Amino acid sequence: MLLVIFEEFDRLAEHDEEELLLILDGQIQRDNVIFLATTNYIEKVPKRLYRPGRMSSVIHVGYPPIEVRRAYFTAKLGESFPELELWSEKTEGLSVDELKEVIQAVYILSEDMDETIERLVTTRTIEEDEEE
Repeated sequence: MLLVIFEEFDRLAEHDEEELLLILDGQIQRDNVIFLATTNYIEKVPKRLYRPGRMSSVIHVGYPPIEVRRAYFTAKLGESFPELELWSEKTEGLSVDELKEVIQAVYILSEDMDETIERLVTTRTIEEDEEE
């Protein structure tokens, strides 16, 4: 079994749509191969690339809810971490990668929590603007 991951599928589609169609339609086919495509911008991917028959399903993965953030911080910082609830609440709307950054910046490097969250959100906004 082989898993092929197309990261930033929207960008691949911009540059190599015809090749992707050949692969997804099975014209360039290998047995026991699973294709997985990721993108932050599904609206930029032509629907013909992920229609049924080419991609079996489209799964939206949103930002983790408070229960997941709490579990993540518990796994990384321990159940007795005194600010577990505060951190879990304040980090609403952050990705798991951004939660990791919060731990590194605030817990390890003693940066301010609010400034760290603001930096992460600002950086994400800048990157999204650059993508457009």
